Amino acid sequence: MASDLRQPGGASDDAHLSESERLAAPWYREVTQSARALSRTGSRGARLVGMRVLRHLAFHRARLARLYQGLEALERRVVSALPYLLDVNRSGLPGHVRDRRTLWGVQGFEANPTLRDAVAALFERDITRRSLSRHKPPIRSIWVAGEPGTLIEGGDPLLTVYVVLDLGTIGEGALPALQNRGKGIAEWAAGLGLGLGFVFLDPARMRAGEFGRMRNAPARSRAALDRFYRTAIYIAGQLPAWWAVPAGTAPEQHQRMARSITRGVGELDFFDGGPVRPVRDDVRLRAAVEALDRGSRHPLPFVLGFAALVLELDAPAEPACERLKRAIEGGEAAIVDPVLQVFDAVSEGFARRGEGERVRVLRRLAWLKVGLYLGRTTTHRGTFLDRFHGLAAPCVTRWGYEQGLLDLLDGLVGWPRERVDDFDRDVRTLLLGLYGALTEAAREATGRFDQGAVAGLGRRLLAIIGAEPGRVRAHFNQLIGEVRAEDHLVLLEQSDAPRRERWAVHRHVVARRGEAPEAQDGQGESAMWAGESLAAAASWAVVNGVFAEGTAVRPVGQSRAGTAADLRDVFDRLRYVIGRPDPVARPGAWFREPRRTRRAALVAAFEGDHGTDPREQAAIKVLPENWDILNYGPERTSRLRDVSVVSLDTWDGAHCRRYRGSQALMAAMRSIYGDFDPAMPFEIAPEVLVPQGGTSRATRNRLRQIIKGADRIVHAGRAGRRAFVYEVGGRFQVLVRDERGVRVSNARSLRGGARLLGAVGEDTQLLTIDKLSPSLGELRAIVERQRTDPTAEICVGWRQIEGQGQILICDEVGRIYARRVVLRQLDGLLLRLVRRIIHRLRTRVRDTRTLRRVLRVFEMRDGGSLGEDVQLREDTVRVISRLAEPRPRHPELFLRGHLSRGRNGVYVEYADNKYDPRARGRRFAVELLEAMIADRDRYAQFDLFIEASSVRFGDASGPARERGVVKHLRLIDLYERHLARALKAIRDGGPAVMTSTRSFSRSRPSGGAS
Repeated sequence: MASDLRQPGGASDDAHLSESERLAAPWYREVTQSARALSRTGSRGARLVGMRVLRHLAFHRARLARLYQGLEALERRVVSALPYLLDVNRSGLPGHVRDRRTLWGVQGFEANPTLRDAVAALFERDITRRSLSRHKPPIRSIWVAGEPGTLIEGGDPLLTVYVVLDLGTIGEGALPALQNRGKGIAEWAAGLGLGLGFVFLDPARMRAGEFGRMRNAPARSRAALDRFYRTAIYIAGQLPAWWAVPAGTAPEQHQRMARSITRGVGELDFFDGGPVRPVRDDVRLRAAVEALDRGSRHPLPFVLGFAALVLELDAPAEPACERLKRAIEGGEAAIVDPVLQVFDAVSEGFARRGEGERVRVLRRLAWLKVGLYLGRTTTHRGTFLDRFHGLAAPCVTRWGYEQGLLDLLDGLVGWPRERVDDFDRDVRTLLLGLYGALTEAAREATGRFDQGAVAGLGRRLLAIIGAEPGRVRAHFNQLIGEVRAEDHLVLLEQSDAPRRERWAVHRHVVARRGEAPEAQDGQGESAMWAGESLAAAASWAVVNGVFAEGTAVRPVGQSRAGTAADLRDVFDRLRYVIGRPDPVARPGAWFREPRRTRRAALVAAFEGDHGTDPREQAAIKVLPENWDILNYGPERTSRLRDVSVVSLDTWDGAHCRRYRGSQALMAAMRSIYGDFDPAMPFEIAPEVLVPQGGTSRATRNRLRQIIKGADRIVHAGRAGRRAFVYEVGGRFQVLVRDERGVRVSNARSLRGGARLLGAVGEDTQLLTIDKLSPSLGELRAIVERQRTDPTAEICVGWRQIEGQGQILICDEVGRIYARRVVLRQLDGLLLRLVRRIIHRLRTRVRDTRTLRRVLRVFEMRDGGSLGEDVQLREDTVRVISRLAEPRPRHPELFLRGHLSRGRNGVYVEYADNKYDPRARGRRFAVELLEAMIADRDRYAQFDLFIEASSVRFGDASGPARERGVVKHLRLIDLYERHLARALKAIRDGGPAVMTSTRSFSRSRPSGGAS
């Protein structure tokens, strides 16, 4: 390969060629003979053209061989058959179109042995002679470009097929039919595992600055034409006049020379696509940032593209295609790989600026990429070095090895984490320095850059190399697009190490203290990674491609971390959840929005404190599947004290956060759902992974119940308000979904949870209550009764529990009200609450019979057997009868007004007088109490209870939506506490705010109108 590039006139002995080189050679044999004859017998100018063409043909032959090398056998046949499929339009072949306007045929097409073999294998057709079209062939040239065979890791192969057409001759009407032919061929190739994309080019439009469909985008067209000349591989048809024009020729002179060349030089036929013309500085830079912001599918070209952009900030660099042409014309061993071409250009630019440190980091990055690329197929040192020099020799000749390069490549697989961290630090410093130069240039010259695109690039860099709490650190191989899967992984517990390095990941079994060493050197090996938890270790191995489908996993440690099969299952599931995130593959628009979690997994009980009592541990191991491990035993303590959340966000950032303690699950749920965006739901439901022993089934089932309840809420439609509540260790967590999004709140008591469920609003609430939470049994019974009873609008439940009285209310819109009082006050509080409810129903309920259907009161009792739901005993008649009993004379207070105006809009009515904060300021409560104290002798029972509320919660100027009694009950509680504070201020000289003459609205005087 190298001899052909250095000596374009020389011939290669096919017996010494590799398989891919033998497949590539026939495509260039005839045109090479014509160019060689021209270089020897023509005029001086013709001989120069022949020499240039010969060198370009040798370069493209080497590149086509590399392309074949990167494809499977079937994919090679598909590529080889492309000129034949475009040259004919026969029924039964891919791309056949029954359209009279369809044109086909390739100028100068000859069926070489590689093509004939491919067509015979794919279609069982024997091509014995050149295919002749009925008309002048419209296709002037065929080229292909793609990632296979290069240093780019692309996963599924994807090729671009460039078809050069003379639209001025065939007419615009023929183009749609040709495009349909390309679509048919692409669909056929996709079924065989090869992605094809067709781009149709017109030389006249290329010369005018329009590449393909890029109209009115000179900078993008310039970049696309430059990329075409650098990366596209010639297959068949006419040659580009750009090959025959010397490097460095001005655009105007290029035009004159190309005009004469396209008339024909010897037996060679050319088309003129024009030179890469310069564009305005601001347009060029904005287009360069936009192209980088659009994203590359691969990290290494993104890094090199970033460096090339920074080099163009001061002065426009020479087009990369011109650099390549100069190297080919000079007879040098030109760099075949396009990634190494960019590396060479960037290194030269930094060297010219005297930035040797950046050249050193880029050189190590390139050598490591080449070493890892070759190391996948070559293990023998001699073969490895031969292939390394064959691929990177031109770069090595220019930039040299660095000291210890061979040792670096030999020991690449066994790099310890300290060495990896050092190299990561160098690469991060390089990228952040480049971005700093870009942002500084953007600030100094406003208008030269798209500020949004620059910001998007910064966020993408943050997604690639950013460090933040919980972030799974990316290995350096992620920055060069490599997968370094291991055959074995050992997860070693280091009990004497710092907490953040308790678990280490090794490649093989390592020596432990007091045990016989098993590593070959007798000293063990350095860890690949060390961290706090096994969940973090698994996440790191998955994200960095260290764990693959066939990797064996083995835990070594004292903790009950699960068996090897358990851990293997966790690794496999995490690989499904987070995979190998790649922020570079995301388009720039993804980074314009804030981060959101798109996938998550709960990893529970890897290791943690499960108690030291053997009897307690034995009891946990035999838990039934439906047992509530979150509220275990009489003390209702959580046995789940170690939970990790592994998540993948919309910036392709992987995170592993560990939570410990009795409220670990609540913290983990907040981590998953706290930033949930209803517009971007989870791609898959959060996974639950519990790889530990006898408790795994009970724990997994319990957590899945919680996840299912939460998902039912957060993925619900926008109609109404939805809430989910569950209990962990006597505390409560509430997830609410409404028009504002999703909120996660915690409460220390049932009353606090009820306050979260009874938040004031205008929409109906659909409440979901966890079935196994013990403290929520009464609430669940009341809610279910209100939901299933066709006539009951409001359900009230009461019970005696632990020497206290408890009251629960579920109103007609599904909101919850909860109170606990001392036992002797239970009956009085129950009657007051019922009176307040009846006051709200007075306009709709006219008789006792209707009231007993609309309002239901129950006594709540435990079920008859263990695990049975709470029973509800009807108590409506007794309570209504008690309401008919005479009451002692007492002060009667009522809440009136419009809450839509704020607290200034609510006043208290007493003895036909209004005590309004708008008129009296904040001392209205003190004045009210002073009036009540003055009338104290008139009452047999003096208290501060408010009878009822008629406050309007809706807009005062529009129709009021006043359904829901709970919001009135809560408002009454608020003002009763306010009255208690006012009484204390009268007796003890409380805070001055209680006697302030200012209203609740600070912006208005106390006597101002609302």
